[in-house]
Amino acid sequence: MKLDALKTALLIVDMQKYQAGEGGNLPRFFREIYGPAAEEGAVKKGKEIAGVIRRLLSVFRKAGAPVVYLAFGSLTNNGSDLVPYARLWNEVSRKKTGLPAFVPASDPGYAIMEEIAPRPGEPLINKTA
Repeated sequence: MKLDALKTALLIVDMQKYQAGEGGNLPRFFREIYGPAAEEGAVKKGKEIAGVIRRLLSVFRKAGAPVVYLAFGSLTNNGSDLVPYARLWNEVSRKKTGLPAFVPASDPGYAIMEEIAPRPGEPLINKTA
């Protein structure tokens, strides 16, 4: 793949431990709502996608093209700044699992999955919607 590093960037969206990783809050929530296969499927897809992203990162970094990360998480511990559907999911998830579906930025699960984590100088931009 040949990239024009001045016109091309890699944008990595929501590849956080809690969303796509083993033991993540969101896959656990899916298990409670849809059954064990939903949790297993979410984690499996997270691993597959991380593998593709890892290969893309190699190409983009080698070309010197920008890499930007977006992460979804609350800036408050209670999730009050999240969009309505996320607040609802958090409420249901807390009742079923004892944990929010979407974690605050202060939670260790908010971090990008280790195998595709940002390097120094690669921005991580939070979003609450």
